[in-house]
Amino acid sequence: MRTYFFDTEFTGLRKDTTLISIGIVSDTGDRFYAELEESLAADNKTTTVIGSKADVCCELMEWLEMDANFDSDYAAVFVSDVSHYDMVLLIDLLAGNAMKLPEFITPACHDINQDIATMLDISE
Repeated sequence: MRTYFFDTEFTGLRKDTTLISIGIVSDTGDRFYAELEESLAADNKTTTVIGSKADVCCELMEWLEMDANFDSDYAAVFVSDVSHYDMVLLIDLLAGNAMKLPEFITPACHDINQDIATMLDISE
């Protein structure tokens, strides 16, 4: 299993919002960053993509599948701090809907805020 911590930026809190950027860090420290506009400097641990939604989808799937090829029990599990927005945008980017996600991608997202609330005994 591989855990990916991620965040998205988008145009607003509405039904038809537009994805602006996505950043992902794996539990091994590998990073993926994509923007649908401006360019950024890259390093040897960060995959940076600047392009259309289709470009970003293609590059992100390739980046995720690199780990999948090494482990038959591989599962991509995503963690976010606002999963009810971020995961919807991630699923839309990768497949359009959760039913079309590749089998190695877990269609549910773990919300880190729930862990923090539990650890600090804070009610919702």
